Amino acid sequence: MGGDKLFRLFSKISRRIWLRRNGWIYDKTFSHPNQISHDAEIAVQDYEKANAVEHKKILERREQPPRWGKPTRGWMKVNVDAALNKKEGKMGFGLVMRDHEGRVVVAKSIVRLGTWDSAAAEALAAYFGGISGHEQGVQQLILEGDAKQIIEAIKDEGQNLSLLGQLIEDVRIGLNAIPMWNVEHVHREANKVAHRLAKLALTQANDIVWLEEEPPCIRDIVLTEQLLCQ
Repeated sequence: MGGDKLFRLFSKISRRIWLRRNGWIYDKTFSHPNQISHDAEIAVQDYEKANAVEHKKILERREQPPRWGKPTRGWMKVNVDAALNKKEGKMGFGLVMRDHEGRVVVAKSIVRLGTWDSAAAEALAAYFGGISGHEQGVQQLILEGDAKQIIEAIKDEGQNLSLLGQLIEDVRIGLNAIPMWNVEHVHREANKVAHRLAKLALTQANDIVWLEEEPPCIRDIVLTEQLLCQ
């Protein structure tokens, strides 16, 4: 028997002995010592079973992949992502804007010729997201992306004279055209819609825009995320 279990058993037996004493004093009942030991064993087993169930629940919660979350009423959320095809010299960008019910307001699959480094491409994806919010007349916008470096750079208002810093400043200028905005980093699992549209852009010659409808290639994800967020 392990030390922890032995300690719990000792504690339960001590409590049963105390209850046995009170039973004799107040009710004139007296439990047999074997009964005390048996009851203590049962109590320890019940404790261990309950603890095991709770531990399993905690592990299951930890193992659940990050999920997209709906914005609060009155806010819009736009997810953005970038993809590169250096061999063909193309950059793809995906963005999906949804309301508090998870409905698509606008989605875009954007293609550009040339290849930047991944950080600069992710910054450009964030720029497209902010500009799209302004174009839709959004008053309150949350911009989400899985490029942590870019999200943190947008939040950091310090001056950065590098090329990436200038791109980040352009992102802020676009977002500042919206009365209220915020940026948040999410894991790739919660940014699948934008990622899929960015990949789609690499296969096309022109931009594609969907208004108030889900692009066919992400309809399954959008509907699933709507259900999971209810």
